[in-house]
Amino acid sequence: MKIIIDTNIFISLQILQDINHKKATTLFKEYQNLRAQFYTNTFVIDETLTRLVYDLSYIEANKFYKKIIEAHKSNEIYILETNKIDINNAWKRLAKLQDHKLSLTDGTIIEHLEQYNLDSIFTFDSHFKHVGCKTN
Repeated sequence: MKIIIDTNIFISLQILQDINHKKATTLFKEYQNLRAQFYTNTFVIDETLTRLVYDLSYIEANKFYKKIIEAHKSNEIYILETNKIDINNAWKRLAKLQDHKLSLTDGTIIEHLEQYNLDSIFTFDSHFKHVGCKTN
């Protein structure tokens, strides 16, 4: 099972007081028990770091950054590079889905989901389901 992780999951896992922290932690452990392979992309990491800096502090963002880099080095998560072609394809996709008000980061998640033949998106955002993506 190959899962791509969205920003809101990282936020919920990082912030103990987050309303979805317990749910995210439980689901993450369930995926680990199923030996899921975890993926994310550079846009998700950027969005997560930005939110952590704005909502909490640079210190909290740096904790996340260190965790994600260590997880990547130990092959616990694969970080997919988001290149110009991915961005262009994501933007074209968003034009077709403009009624759903998806972000460019969301578009890159969907692009990578299909491009790398991943199984689902680990997210709390319902808009992915509305555009036909499989989620947790």
